[in-house]
Amino acid sequence: MEKRILTMSNIHGHLDEMLALLKQVNYNPESDKLFILGDMIDYGPKSVEVIDTIMSLRDYGAIILRGDREQMYISAFTHTDENKRNKYEEKLYGTRNNLVDFYLDRPDIRDKHLDFFKSLHPIYHYGDYVFSHAGIDIGNEDNSYGYSLWDRDFYKRTEEVKDSNKMYIFGHVPVIFMDGHKKPEVYLRDNMIGVDFGAVAKTGYLGLVELSPKIKSYTIKLSTNFQIPVNE
Repeated sequence: MEKRILTMSNIHGHLDEMLALLKQVNYNPESDKLFILGDMIDYGPKSVEVIDTIMSLRDYGAIILRGDREQMYISAFTHTDENKRNKYEEKLYGTRNNLVDFYLDRPDIRDKHLDFFKSLHPIYHYGDYVFSHAGIDIGNEDNSYGYSLWDRDFYKRTEEVKDSNKMYIFGHVPVIFMDGHKKPEVYLRDNMIGVDFGAVAKTGYLGLVELSPKIKSYTIKLSTNFQIPVNE
């Protein structure tokens, strides 16, 4: 029996809502394939618990991708250039509910989490699906690492993928910022599916998308929401 494919992105420390969504769809790792597309941390109140839970989910078969937030922590604590380490640390300090001080106090947990972040996929192919946190450089995937973390315009490049036999699944940009898409629901254009429902935007939703056997989205209102600039 073919597995149901589920995906989430940009959880941003919202553990309770993440677990509620998985319960709502009756997630079962034996019959479902779950993809989490990065940006698990910061802004929300339970980043450490989210990381630990997602590490356990991976042990049961979930596929986890690296987002820009995870990359920033890797850079802030391990970059060989001290100036760049300081730059990333300063940027992280500007984020609500960041983990910098916690990691400084608990290097044992920090190192475990950083090892986990470093192990995460930037891009993942699964059947006809291509998953990334932010996007991909179509036709130049081998050099797409930066795109996979930071691209904010991938959804605008539908012409590049409309004739592809692949479906491109991504987060990073809240769906309400895409082409006048006003509602917190799955973004579907040609071969692109956007699954960031804006856990740090004024919509205050976390979402989960069922990709197969049919596309269906589930959302939950966050108990605490924050607003960030569109270009952050």
